[in-house]
Amino acid sequence: MYINPSANELNDAMQKIYDMSENERVVMGEKGRKYIFENFDWAVKAKEIFEVMEKL
Repeated sequence: MYINPSANELNDAMQKIYDMSENERVVMGEKGRKYIFENFDWAVKAKEIFEVMEKL
């Protein structure tokens, strides 16, 4: 979920999360955690950089 940085958008996003079931919030958290580990891990980034440098 992406929100624009306005008070109304933030309120709408918070309401959407509030209206979710516990299971939906758990699933959203698991997806977020997975995304972070797959996309913001130093080992992953180092491998990506190394692969790009090998192609040069």
